[in-house]
Amino acid sequence: MRVVGLHSHWGGRKVLAAKPGVGSSIKRIVERCPVILRASPFVRKQRWEKAPRVFDVSNVGLNRTLNQAFLEDRWERQPSVTPANKRYRADFSRERVHVEVELANSGRWYADAMKFMISHTAGLIDLGILIVPMYNLARRINYDIVRFERVSEEMSYIATAFKVPIYVLGVDDDVAVCSTRRAEAEGLASPREARQGLLAETCEGLGEGREARGWESHAKPLVPDHRGTVLRDHVLLRYAHQGRQSPGTQAGRR
Repeated sequence: MRVVGLHSHWGGRKVLAAKPGVGSSIKRIVERCPVILRASPFVRKQRWEKAPRVFDVSNVGLNRTLNQAFLEDRWERQPSVTPANKRYRADFSRERVHVEVELANSGRWYADAMKFMISHTAGLIDLGILIVPMYNLARRINYDIVRFERVSEEMSYIATAFKVPIYVLGVDDDVAVCSTRRAEAEGLASPREARQGLLAETCEGLGEGREARGWESHAKPLVPDHRGTVLRDHVLLRYAHQGRQSPGTQAGRR
């Protein structure tokens, strides 16, 4: 992965500049960690979406990989947020800097910012660093995952609420970033076309897996299109497996 987005809150960049060892360590850790893909990607489509979406990145595996990389670089794991209560802990700490890696729900970063403020008020830290995925990476994990673009926007609205130096780092898949930019420069494909190609490959794999397990399909092959063929076929496959017809098919025959 690589650090793509940077957002400084309440002088966070100046504090980090005074601790060059911390910044170089985090940059080295992020670049050493690859994006962890799911063993079995899944496809979903909401009502407002024009096309199905493939979720192929595992936030659990990515979090585990980052944790191991921080420990290998000799960061302190799960430091106390406040001496008064040992139950509340951050992810990592070094040189009076707490680091939170957030790959979960979009509202979780508020709890991380609150931890930074509590530790800063208690005199334990000088800076809090929040690592979150960029939009392109977050949308491959699941719906409503925290993303750098939203965090940086919302943090600017509540600048007076969290009076603590925070530096937000947005990370993304370096392979996806490089390949997408190179493809656009060469005129080979747009990001949308690249995602559709990944979706087609994933759906083909899902179709082969279901047929191998004895699923009976009365629908079209699992090939995505703008009408949401993947979702419709998933429903038909489910009803075929249960030995009955889908409600849409029954209504059509009436």
